[in-house]
Amino acid sequence: MPPRKKSRQHVSGRAKVQVAGFTLIELLVVVSIIAVLAVLVVPAVSGALAKSNDTKCLHNLRQLYAGFRLYGADNDGNLPYDQDKHEILPGVTVGGSAWHSLVFKYIYPQADDEALQSAFAEWGDTNNLAANRKKYSVYYCPADQDPRSGKLSYGANYFLKMRKIYSIPGDVILLADTHPAKAGGLAPYELREADMNEQGSKRHAGDHDHFLFADGHVESRVWPKYSTNNAIWDPSK
Repeated sequence: MPPRKKSRQHVSGRAKVQVAGFTLIELLVVVSIIAVLAVLVVPAVSGALAKSNDTKCLHNLRQLYAGFRLYGADNDGNLPYDQDKHEILPGVTVGGSAWHSLVFKYIYPQADDEALQSAFAEWGDTNNLAANRKKYSVYYCPADQDPRSGKLSYGANYFLKMRKIYSIPGDVILLADTHPAKAGGLAPYELREADMNEQGSKRHAGDHDHFLFADGHVESRVWPKYSTNNAIWDPSK
């Protein structure tokens, strides 16, 4: 059988291989397909991320509610934000607005006093915000990416001070997503009457915020406007 002819052409002792390239039309078609896929995929990925953030944020509020209930069980039904001073560690005293410190050991039961001391010092350190968010993730909504949010993503309802947790109607707000720069100068530990209507974060879809209620259920809704007869904030109204 005669040998097959090779498809290579020899020029000056070197093999010359003919390679076909893409035409301009083919390149434009490929680019167009990629663009269409990007239009379809990017919103889906963004939507999935937003949904994941929503789920984690609502889960945070449920965990904080468990901390509130456990604190109340050890403290005659009191909420972890009253008007008293509390010694959370030897020589470390916090005011009633520091509810996050009072429920810390219930949220992180394996943490020791050294961990609480470290957390108390680090919450206000915006230089270590990323590390703080990872270490104390229950206190941070993953959708809260405001660089000023060096402390918490949630604020407590100021009107419930000195109340027993079991005596509050279930449709009253305990905690809510909070705008870090608009919390009465209290970081956003507390939600106060003076600027109550400005403290919503609008960080979730539809400009919604997440709310934890006194009966333990959570909701995603538009920030409810505070008024003198709005019982969703003040059960005495």
